[in-house]
Amino acid sequence: MDAIIKVLSTFLAFLQFIFCGISYGDFGEIVKTEKDETEIINNIDSHTNMADTIKFAHEIKNQAQARYTTPERTAYEFKNSNMILTHSLTKNNSATLTDLEGNVYIADSFDTYFTTNNGKTYYSSSSSEMGRVNIIRLGVYYYDCHVRDFDGKSKDFKVDKTYHLYGDRLYNQSTLFACEETTDLKEFGSIIKIPADSVASFQAKDANGTYPDTTGETPTLEYVAFDIKNVGVVGFIAPCDGSVKSTSLTLEDGYYVLKFVANYTAGTGINKHDETGSYSLNNVTFGTRIYTDKTHSFDGIEKEAYLERNPLAGITVDASDAGARFIGYDSLRGAYTFTMNGTDFTTAYNNPERQYKAPITITSDEKDRTFYIRMFGTNGCLEAGAILDDANTLVPIDVEVCKNFQGDGGEPFYSVKDYQYGDSFFPVSIKADETLSFTLVNIFQNWGNFPLKQLSSIEFHVSYYHLSTGATETNCIAPYFVGNKDGWLLPDFRTRSGIIWPEQPQFNSVGVLNFVNYTPKALGIINKETVLSEYVDADIKSVGQTYSDIYSNYISDCGSYEYTLRHVEFPQTDENRTYYEVEINFLRGVNFADFRRDFDLFYFDGRSVKYDKTGYLDANNTPVITDVDTSLLTKYYTLGSESPYFSFFDVTDDTLDEVENRFGCSFALIVRDSEIIVGGEKTDIPLAYREQSTSNASSGVLTLDAQNVSFKAGDSIKLTLVLLPWGQGTEQTDAQVLAVREDSALKPATVTASKGTVKEDKFIPIVVAENNEAEFTIKGGRNNIAVRVDGFTNIECPEIYMNGEKIDLASSNGYDGYSVYYNDDGTYGFSFVYEAKDPDTEYSFTVKQ
Repeated sequence: MDAIIKVLSTFLAFLQFIFCGISYGDFGEIVKTEKDETEIINNIDSHTNMADTIKFAHEIKNQAQARYTTPERTAYEFKNSNMILTHSLTKNNSATLTDLEGNVYIADSFDTYFTTNNGKTYYSSSSSEMGRVNIIRLGVYYYDCHVRDFDGKSKDFKVDKTYHLYGDRLYNQSTLFACEETTDLKEFGSIIKIPADSVASFQAKDANGTYPDTTGETPTLEYVAFDIKNVGVVGFIAPCDGSVKSTSLTLEDGYYVLKFVANYTAGTGINKHDETGSYSLNNVTFGTRIYTDKTHSFDGIEKEAYLERNPLAGITVDASDAGARFIGYDSLRGAYTFTMNGTDFTTAYNNPERQYKAPITITSDEKDRTFYIRMFGTNGCLEAGAILDDANTLVPIDVEVCKNFQGDGGEPFYSVKDYQYGDSFFPVSIKADETLSFTLVNIFQNWGNFPLKQLSSIEFHVSYYHLSTGATETNCIAPYFVGNKDGWLLPDFRTRSGIIWPEQPQFNSVGVLNFVNYTPKALGIINKETVLSEYVDADIKSVGQTYSDIYSNYISDCGSYEYTLRHVEFPQTDENRTYYEVEINFLRGVNFADFRRDFDLFYFDGRSVKYDKTGYLDANNTPVITDVDTSLLTKYYTLGSESPYFSFFDVTDDTLDEVENRFGCSFALIVRDSEIIVGGEKTDIPLAYREQSTSNASSGVLTLDAQNVSFKAGDSIKLTLVLLPWGQGTEQTDAQVLAVREDSALKPATVTASKGTVKEDKFIPIVVAENNEAEFTIKGGRNNIAVRVDGFTNIECPEIYMNGEKIDLASSNGYDGYSVYYNDDGTYGFSFVYEAKDPDTEYSFTVKQ
């Protein structure tokens, strides 16, 4: 029987291969590697008054993650260090809450409802459309996650279910919007159902005390918690802002039914969703904090409920520099909220050293606390932030910046007003009875003597990361892609060597840029559906201020391979060198009939512009320029082995007006190095440039110059790339590409240490200091390059000597010009920027404390 099954499997694979151009083999053994616990070798407690916050920020960094769980995008997962909430996006629109191992607290619940004045009730779970997700703020600590379009089959209202996801906690907020100005609302609320036989015990607390019984209806509930058998405690903490009018807990048909009702008076007028109307109310909103732990004790939720419902009052902020003021605790978002002024791009560009400061003092009560701060900036052009301690020393606490430019468009229903903002989020840890003073610095252009480099997020109709050099945008990353499942990853990809716009310091964007997909062809002719990928998670190594570094992980829709994209940027001002590492790992055997034809390692098309010329490095390592071929025939060019590239330039006459409309410039992809493992062996398969332009579009693909390729589980493809938007688009040669190939691929910045240890990195020169000192030389690269030195035991910025002369990193502000990092072992890392005049000049550095 086994022999027959094997023959059948082989025959079916053969049919797949013939008719689809691809066949699949066995999966390899999945080996999960646990991260080793790093020994703390440096105690920082006496270094700064922010030591506890530094450690807390490091602990929760990158713990908030969110992703679609299926290739069809039928569900969405919100995950942090304690729990996973998976929201269905199919017709039932319910959610399931589990621990990190998948043990269920609550299954298929978290419904919302609204009742109109005639007594008819509509439920989100019965909506006419599938749920739709948009994360409008995202970063190292916080995700502002919206599951939208729940109408309950009503034409009058829509519900937005918001999950405020932090690395260690989760808040849910439900908001009802009216499609038209109305008074036809009686009640809005939420319902959670838990099978009674899954509950070992439960506890509720209101103004009258704590009791292990159903509550009926109470207007003063503080929390309710359930000990779920073999899992742990799950509970809901009512906010202290009065947004919940009443709560009830009943036992119905074998379920505990928990109901929260929004604080709304029936018949009160509600304006249209775009805020037009004659009423003072624009929407109805309420929420709770969702709590879990693994203890089977209610002590934890008792403590957290007290902290949530008794926010600190001893908070002051100095308004003298930026008009900062404390607003209060936002119990629905779970953040202490401040506001301060900012500025616009042009003003920032013309006043590069101007930074906006908010000195904050917080006095705790008798409880130890950890919490989050949101600084609501009134201007949407905020780029980055920094934290100074009470000694005015920069501390290693990332500031997550989230913003909305205003005017770029966004959600057509939920954010018609498109209000601008520049938010800063960061955590705080404070001991009982402690007074903590620190300063938030909001940064718009320069950090020290160089422009800042940053990664932040922008509110849009899809989730966006935004990167810039100072106030000048360089790239936007759409981790979940731009147009639903289209694979478009970099929607804003901006030249730096073009013409700056007259009214603000920006440059043209170009192209559609995709990574890693394949399109099988039936009988080798007919395109089948392209196999794309789904985002898994991200690891943000640096949000700035001297360089940006983010790893994003994906898995193919067929489950055959996974890949990681690393995106790195320096604050460069001559070209926008966008550095990428691509690593594809095959999880099972995959046989391609024509890899060169079907598989895209990278794809580019000009989007709004077409080109007359293309360049590449041929198989003899000779640069070639040729005319773009707009016939229906695909051209294949075998690329050379010495940092090959391909480029597009000389925009066609009929699309030059798009350049004037600020869409378009020239493009290049440069491969610094590559490694291809096939069948467990390193191969010398060359790379290929597939030029597949038509009369409607100029497009090119990086692939392998091979047809029949059979990967097995454990094989891999690794690429080190430079993506380059360059020039104005009218260039007649690609000399600029060859210059960047020289400084970033043939002669990249390379570090050699005489004291300390070089830490290997594809892009960033990194040295680990020895006894708080490092001596090293760097040769290669061009323009502004960030260098990092790790292993220091003191928090103050080390002395830095370049070519024997001490350099001052700071601007007139006195505290800036470098970034500081807290490492897993308790040591500090410091990064700073220097200018490399050309790739042949060597620079010596001494960095010491």
